[in-house]
This record gives sequence, structure tokens and C-alpha cells, in this order.
Amino acid sequence: MIMTILRPTTARIPRRPVIHTTDTDGRPIVLVPLSSGARAKLFPRHYERLQRMGIGRNWFLNDNGQGLAYVRAKVPTALGWGNNAQVARLIACPSKRGASVSYRDGDRLNLRLDNLQVTASKGRGKGREQFLPDDAEPALEVAA
Repeated sequence: MIMTILRPTTARIPRRPVIHTTDTDGRPIVLVPLSSGARAKLFPRHYERLQRMGIGRNWFLNDNGQGLAYVRAKVPTALGWGNNAQVARLIACPSKRGASVSYRDGDRLNLRLDNLQVTASKGRGKGREQFLPDDAEPALEVAA
């Protein structure tokens, strides 16, 4: 006798579900699990905006070749960026050509807007990530 085992579908179940919680100041935040087991944190409105842009839920850390890892996510190729983008740029300066993002507290997992500082780009990626959805609020820029 041959038995068929039916597995439940996982197509609608996120593999790494996000966690909605509050930070130490009592502000609501979203913790996004990364493939490494670490968690990136950001404000809910920015997470929701990324979802409206079509950014995937499976985020990961990507080493830049110099020992620094950045949170990245898969991006729909229809947006014209290639296959992934740095999440901090998508939050802080999605429409700025040649912009770079630094982290005030040095924690690259802290993607809350008040931790991100937009500066002029010093690297090779000038002008790559430049999409601003119609319903997105303008990003805040902080002087260096």
C-alpha cells in the first residue's frame, strides 16, 4: 500500500514573520528577522511603505567586502535597480541620486529614521537606488 503524505502549503505563511513591539522609549517598532538570525528594527510606517513598494519580506545581511554588513532586501526588477537594495537607503533617501547613508549609533541593524543620516555618496553606487513611490512621505535629511 502506498501512502501519500500531503504537506501544508507555505506559500502564504511568511518564513520569518516580523515582530511588532515597542522600543525602550515606548515607540512602536517592527523587528524584521534576517537570514543570519539577527533582527533589523525600524518604524512601522517605513516597513509598510517598503511593503507597498513591493520589497520582499526575506531580508539579509550582505558584506561589503571590507568587513561591514548591511541589511539588504530583494527588490522587484521592474523597479530597475537590479535584484536587491540596501534597506537604509530605501528608508532614508529613496529618491536621492548619489546619496549615502550612515548610522548615528553605528548599529547597521537600527534602521529607524532618527538613526539614519544622509550624506553625499563616496562609492561606486552613485545614483542606483532612486525610486520614490507616489504615496511615500518625503525623507528627512540631517546635516552632517
